[in-house]
Amino acid sequence: MITPHFRVSQDNDHVYLFIHAPYTNLKEVEYFSNESDFRFVASPYFLRLNLPGLVEESEGSDVHYDLEKGDFTVKLQKKIPGENFKDLDLLSVLLAPNPQKTLQPKITLEGESTVAESEGEDSSDEWFLEQTVSDNKAKEAVSCYGYGFANKATGLFRSHEAEMMEIVDIRNADLKDQEQRRREREVKELEDFNEDHYLADLMDPLSLLLNALKMAPPYLDSDINLTTEEEDYIISLPKKSYLVSKVQKKILSLTVVGLVYSWAYDRRVTEGDHCIESGWAIAKVCPVLSYFEDFEDLRFLLVACVRRSITYPMLRSWDLSLLTIKDTSSIFRKGKLAILKCLLKVRKLFMESDPRYILNQLYLDDLCVWIQFVKEEKIKLLADAIEKCEIKKSDMNLNLDELEYAAKLVAEEEREIGEMSKNLIKIKMEDSDDIDPEDIYLNLDELEYAANLVAEGEKREIDPEDSSLSSFYSTDSESD
Repeated sequence: MITPHFRVSQDNDHVYLFIHAPYTNLKEVEYFSNESDFRFVASPYFLRLNLPGLVEESEGSDVHYDLEKGDFTVKLQKKIPGENFKDLDLLSVLLAPNPQKTLQPKITLEGESTVAESEGEDSSDEWFLEQTVSDNKAKEAVSCYGYGFANKATGLFRSHEAEMMEIVDIRNADLKDQEQRRREREVKELEDFNEDHYLADLMDPLSLLLNALKMAPPYLDSDINLTTEEEDYIISLPKKSYLVSKVQKKILSLTVVGLVYSWAYDRRVTEGDHCIESGWAIAKVCPVLSYFEDFEDLRFLLVACVRRSITYPMLRSWDLSLLTIKDTSSIFRKGKLAILKCLLKVRKLFMESDPRYILNQLYLDDLCVWIQFVKEEKIKLLADAIEKCEIKKSDMNLNLDELEYAAKLVAEEEREIGEMSKNLIKIKMEDSDDIDPEDIYLNLDELEYAANLVAEGEKREIDPEDSSLSSFYSTDSESD
């Protein structure tokens, strides 16, 4: 557990605790106060304070969370109004356990064994974990490269290592620049691409894929309105403007494109009824979320999105990926409200896909504010650019053209062999009217011969009197 940064102040009747605990799941935050004992838990943070005076929870006590800063403010009522709490600025004193809470030494008589505490009895001392005040300078020395909205975040791979390993593919992003992240992503995609899965969806598509291909683009004939829940969330967001450079604006715009593409892909796969795996699928398909990679070129972004959509989700279809690009363009043509609606849907899916709520705090919360201030003209231009962007199979660097050509050759050969087999059976039946069709079969040698005919491209008419075919006309009755 990590001891968060904190400070404590007071007025005549209250004590105020300011706790910096960013990227936490608000649903799992807990705090407890009893006289001088205060405890705060918000994974991966844990704080226990021994206050110099007594406090109590009352109607005047409350907790406030600053979403932008990641700060909790806890207000506690003093049990004795007007009491002055000393040494509130001495953090180590506050972190020290209450001496009255420490374990009493066990005393044993000579020759007797030590008596253990009852296993069924809870010990309050399990809360007394070792705590140390964080060193800001050490944190800054380790964190070099940022990620999230305008690369605002660093250090999460130390403080939230377990959570980050679960929600993103990149490892130790704090120590990797953009070029290293890109190379790592491309190498991993090449390793993970499954040729058999891709060809199976191409040559023998599931009904689920066929349904996904038939779906209409989102928001085609319907008005776009925010739900009451979405409106309440928008109102709760911090009221601020963003000072970002021209390059950062382009990166943020393409980040939104990647998120909308990923949402649109999952929408088709789930036929509009997003499921428990949707949070995983969206984060997986979007290269920005999977590898914290910044894109300054639209075509490079779409290539990465398509590459991941034919590598990781359940349905891996080139046609489906191209349709998703058209869906993305269609959503952008609907304007900022349609884009905001998509971002809000993604945010909700991440809230329901623990611990992907961290991605909301890294990207979605800020993007939902920022996108509302982008000019509609810019949105329309981006919609045009998405529509005009041509993505080819050769751009994937996965040998898709060669794979598909080989698969179609095999399928055509199998079809021709099947036709050849039917012709041979037909010839035998015409030659022997008294033979039951069920008695006629072709052995492996005959099928291999037929396959060779196809491979050699021979287009001659089969002569039943040809001696080279005599071995083909075997039946169970003749073998008897």
